[in-house]
Amino acid sequence: MFGANLRQLAADYPSISDLARQLGINRTQFNRYLSGESFPRPDVLARICRFFEIDARVLLEGGGGEQRRRAARRTCAQGRRAAAQR
Repeated sequence: MFGANLRQLAADYPSISDLARQLGINRTQFNRYLSGESFPRPDVLARICRFFEIDARVLLEGGGGEQRRRAARRTCAQGRRAAAQR
């Protein structure tokens, strides 16, 4: 579940290597997360959530793939707008 949800969020990025670099995660380890082979430690999960500006439940819960992705993007956009107004 986590790997599939992370893959959906990562799909908007042209390079997995670049995305892993931006997240500060080793590319090989990030690929393990994407494949579902491994699960990140709590601090790494928090870093991923901060980067995508989403709640961890978006990554951890199943179902609603594209709908969940759109909701995450809306939440992300709203967060950026609120931060810009500060």
